Amino acid sequence: MKNLCASVENLDVRRFRTQACKEMLLHPQSGAATHCKYLKLKIDNTMTEPISFFYCGNDECVASKHKLSSHYSSSFCDCGEPMKYLLYQLPNAESNNIVVSDPRDEGVNTSKSNDQKETLLNPKVASGFGYKNQLLGVGVEIVNQQCYWLRNFPPSIRTHKPAGGTFTTLTMKDPKAPHYKEAISNGGFVLGPETFIVTDDLTVTLSPVSVLSILNKLKVAFSDIEERIVYAGNKEALQLLIASYISESALTDTFTSQKAKTRILKA
Repeated sequence: MKNLCASVENLDVRRFRTQACKEMLLHPQSGAATHCKYLKLKIDNTMTEPISFFYCGNDECVASKHKLSSHYSSSFCDCGEPMKYLLYQLPNAESNNIVVSDPRDEGVNTSKSNDQKETLLNPKVASGFGYKNQLLGVGVEIVNQQCYWLRNFPPSIRTHKPAGGTFTTLTMKDPKAPHYKEAISNGGFVLGPETFIVTDDLTVTLSPVSVLSILNKLKVAFSDIEERIVYAGNKEALQLLIASYISESALTDTFTSQKAKTRILKA
């Protein structure tokens, strides 16, 4: 997995649809991030970073023109300006209780709502992180893609609609959408068409020239290379995900070694 992350880090940002696409792959978010930020126990580093809101800095654009906000400071507003100015998020007037019981136990009625129960039983990725061709079957959290701008100082927003007062409804900018263009629903993160080379340890390279250097490093003769066509479905995708955490030969363990497949499934 570390090789896969390093490959994304090393890939030129110009290969991505937007700079935000690279940030999204390097820092994925759970669909339950909004709920998890209130937990006292932080399971990973991503949960310590609050979800931020940015805008182009032009109050007139926000109030009466494009009315856009973004979770990524690298995004661009439809007015052409970078969305690098932070909006202060005011707290919502709501309780943030969490589930403490086993959500599968129908006899215990301690969940705040059925939505929280569904969050624990069927975890999803955050909105915008979905991809229509992904094989794992992980769902995407459908959330309100709006926030509410209040003409305060500093510029402030709420994620829940205010009960009163003057406010402007802002739409969240799709982080996969380039300037002045709409992103394809559940589209990919990189520009295409493109061909990548993935080695057994999940190092991803773009240039075919790098393949020769990899073969030299592994001391494999070019004549020893054998082409094989493999099937990749839901089962193989799950095996590959598991192998990426416990093996240095993830592709071999997933697609060629039956014993390794058994070992991975038992892990």
